Amino acid sequence: MSASELKEKLHRYIDGASDEELEKLNAYVEDDIVTYTIEGEPIMAEEFKKEAEGILQRMEAGEYTKIQDLKKEMKMCN
Repeated sequence: MSASELKEKLHRYIDGASDEELEKLNAYVEDDIVTYTIEGEPIMAEEFKKEAEGILQRMEAGEYTKIQDLKKEMKMCN
């Protein structure tokens, strides 16, 4: 898709968008949103990066569950 075709497509989308969709689009563009939670709350890039770094540190410290152990736990719950 060419840049001009993409612009036309986005213009059509914006023209037909609800207020909620426009607010989300604007937040994405203006506020560096990388994704949304299941509940629809935005997750900002900086927040996402901090969370990922924390997870990596916990993994490096050995704070994780091996798949074999998780399978054993699941069998015990059934």
